Amino acid sequence: MQEPPLLRGRDRYERVMEGWSDDAPGEAFTHTVRLADPDRQVELSVTALPSPTYAIRAAECRVLAGDVSPAAARGVAALAGTAMVGGLTRRVAELTGGAKVLPRAEIQKLFDARPRYGVQSHNRFEPGWPLAAEDMPEPIEKHELTREQLLAIIDEALKVRGVY
Repeated sequence: MQEPPLLRGRDRYERVMEGWSDDAPGEAFTHTVRLADPDRQVELSVTALPSPTYAIRAAECRVLAGDVSPAAARGVAALAGTAMVGGLTRRVAELTGGAKVLPRAEIQKLFDARPRYGVQSHNRFEPGWPLAAEDMPEPIEKHELTREQLLAIIDEALKVRGVY
């Protein structure tokens, strides 16, 4: 069995999270989370408006200890202007350089490891699901649509299928 990178040279690994929320100017709230593990510690702070916009006014990543990529800290700051709704996880990953789609062989290893950890699931690894790196479109195939364009495409598809 391959040793997990976080356990190299240690018997145990622990990540501690502490979080709190405070008032901010206007109607905003500041949400702060401190994450610490044996190698690093960061404090993430987001000032955002409440529902319905959840607009992020400011975001900051302070490195408290250890080695953290300056690009990750800058990426967190770039969240200002984003809403904390659908797609936020993907946006955070894009801005901080994380969350890459795994190759099919690595996904297969994860599925194969389930019994060792007592994980029971009806989900199976099948061609095309879950999405693997080999299934990802080439960057030149990326299409960006406005909300209106997307709604028009959906509307046309529903009409063609006789839904309305």
